[in-house]
Amino acid sequence: MNSNRSQLTLRITSSLDEKLSELSQAMGVSKNAFILMILNKEVKQ
Repeated sequence: MNSNRSQLTLRITSSLDEKLSELSQAMGVSKNAFILMILNKEVKQ
């Protein structure tokens, strides 16, 4: 694993997981990349 990255396990509802999958597919990115975009936007790094 890259030393500047961490791994996080997150428990979410199946409905939220499905919505994240739908939205990420619509944008043409992985679910991981989509979640990172959301987090970066909210945290404003």
